[in-house]
Amino acid sequence: MTNPIVFFCRSRPQDCDAIDLVLEEKRVFIGYVALRPGKLYQDHDFHDAIIDLSDPDQDQEAMDPETEKYRRQISGNRRLVREIGSGAIVLVPRPSRGRVYAGRVLGFELVNNPPWAEKYLALRLKQRLPIEPRSWHLADVVQGWRVDRWRDIPLPAIPAWIRSSLFGRSTHGRIAPLNELQLDPYKVLDQLMDHPEKICPPKTVEPREIERRLVSDIGPGTFEHLVVALLQLERPAEIWTHVGGSGDGGVDGVGADRKGRVVGLLQCKWRYNGRELPFEGDAQAGDGITRFVATLIHTAGLTAASTAVRRPWSITVAPCQGGG
Repeated sequence: MTNPIVFFCRSRPQDCDAIDLVLEEKRVFIGYVALRPGKLYQDHDFHDAIIDLSDPDQDQEAMDPETEKYRRQISGNRRLVREIGSGAIVLVPRPSRGRVYAGRVLGFELVNNPPWAEKYLALRLKQRLPIEPRSWHLADVVQGWRVDRWRDIPLPAIPAWIRSSLFGRSTHGRIAPLNELQLDPYKVLDQLMDHPEKICPPKTVEPREIERRLVSDIGPGTFEHLVVALLQLERPAEIWTHVGGSGDGGVDGVGADRKGRVVGLLQCKWRYNGRELPFEGDAQAGDGITRFVATLIHTAGLTAASTAVRRPWSITVAPCQGGG
């Protein structure tokens, strides 16, 4: 039996931090609604003005405005709504509070005359945000998921492989499993929601536990900085500098000698399957530059010889491996 899915929702409709309303009403608002042409300001009736994303009979109705970006967003919202059933876990992150609020979904609904309408408009005023046209802004908080209750989880208690999905540009989306290590976000969060206080594990030197914590607690960006620091310790005659950022597709660290000449390049891969790396095309035999790859999650038995690399280079492999 497949577990219910886990998804996140920022709950920031049109720049408004609606977290207090979300917590009080035990609801997560999807926002970016599918509007029927000419209905929103004419009737002030949300059932008539908004297409219910959970109703397949309304899929083919005309929307306004019908731009390509708008249609893509609505299609994505519709797919998410159809995938999320009762029992799914929703996460609402608030890094400024150091918290992630987690709840179990009871259902999805479109509320025609929400009793929290004036509270939401007052919240926008407090944050110095526009409230006119009223219908336009209220439409953002009439459709969404009801939850049973909120669990207040400290941000550091959320595993890094889940946490990294919460802070991109998307307003909502699914949390994918970490297939390489057979980690299911639902199983992890199902336990964590009952015991959010367990965020400070005891010190350990046990290798397997260190491997588990590296994957659980170190995100891609932190991993890059960690490896640059380790290379600096291992190669004290060089100056190692972190460059770029996670996901930028370039090198992540540069090592130089005391005259500023490049003597080392680093590529970090939180996940790595042996494919070609950005700096491989620049590798020249005998150029005096050592090329390092550091990876946390990878196919078992991965070595420099087993990859697609054809130039001399070095691979530094962290011990935590997936199957294969």
